[in-house]
Amino acid sequence: MAKLINLDCPFPEYKWRWATLTPTESLNKPSIYFGCLKVLVNNEGRRPSSQEVFEDLKNVEKDLKTELGKVNIARQRERNIFRNSSQYWKMSGLLINTENGIQTSELAKDYVSKKINKFDFATHLIKTLTLPNRYIEDQETIKAWDENKLKIKPLEELLKIFIELSNVNISNSFITYDELLSIIIPLFGNKYSCRDITQVLLNYRKQKITGVTWYFERGANDPRSAKEFLLFLRNYEIIDEIEKGLFFADENSLSIIRNILDLPSSIIKVGIAPPAIMQAIFQKRERKTVSILSRPKQQKFRKELLTVQPSCLLSGVTSTTVLQACHIIPVKNDGIDHMSNGIVLRSDLHILYDIGYIKILEDGSIQLSNQLLSDPYYLINLPSKVTLPIHINLEHIRIRNTYDM
Repeated sequence: MAKLINLDCPFPEYKWRWATLTPTESLNKPSIYFGCLKVLVNNEGRRPSSQEVFEDLKNVEKDLKTELGKVNIARQRERNIFRNSSQYWKMSGLLINTENGIQTSELAKDYVSKKINKFDFATHLIKTLTLPNRYIEDQETIKAWDENKLKIKPLEELLKIFIELSNVNISNSFITYDELLSIIIPLFGNKYSCRDITQVLLNYRKQKITGVTWYFERGANDPRSAKEFLLFLRNYEIIDEIEKGLFFADENSLSIIRNILDLPSSIIKVGIAPPAIMQAIFQKRERKTVSILSRPKQQKFRKELLTVQPSCLLSGVTSTTVLQACHIIPVKNDGIDHMSNGIVLRSDLHILYDIGYIKILEDGSIQLSNQLLSDPYYLINLPSKVTLPIHINLEHIRIRNTYDM
């Protein structure tokens, strides 16, 4: 078996660093990331160690305790999550500074105020995140990258590789942790193109060549930090993790990816993803919804919900053929299969609710996205307010809306 050649580490400072070299995986979950960002924006000008920040983080911990698991973000007032992990928000340009009080960017404020949505933010980061990350790296590291004339947009390049792999055969459209660390990162460091990297990957999978080990040998933290790039794409539902450490892009994901790659980096300023992307997201969510509906627990959940709410909350439709049981706190956010966490919606409205185009507030008010406000059918036919069924726990609605789930 031949070995890869000319794949020495290009320079000592070369690494794919996500935020910190000791990553806390939970912080990349969209709801947790958004909740902490909201704390930062709401405490603009205050020091991160202030009592107000501490109390707000305690509230996030209380609301998201299941998702956070053992991760403690409030800790002690002087030693909260922003003391050692503020780079999670600095690296994306959301947090500018904390030395003289919290200072957040306009992008952060737009995200928290819902002027842009979760997908807009993810798209922006895919298009703009560049290594070396000048928001968080020291000058010595930046100088080393510059002297080696190396600049990489890691998220965008990973998506290009998914496309290149799918062009050979869609069954090839996956990347594993091992491939990221032993093939992809070393090849990019040696200035290989995406097309060349794809061919190397295919040869690696056929065991015609071996990868390199130097990225694995740098200690546990560097590989852990590098893996966060794939986890980000998974967390924001651009790609899927079909088993631990194996990330796959199906036809719907590939459609989303192609449209993202075609976008100019300035798309975030618009705040509305183009129709082609949103159609691809809708189709992916539709397929995912069908999969979720087939779960045994979902069938019981639906049956119980229909006994207390036999019609669609927003349309009044009573035909069980098109009625679906919708989780308020989603399953991916550890939402429970209980009627207190459910509403009955028509199938298309279920998907629109899941992707955030429809928001139901605690007082029953209905908010529509800009996309639906420009659609005559939904604008005319959806109510501006409904009476919420008594079986619903309003706390679930508050948490869903507070953390942009």
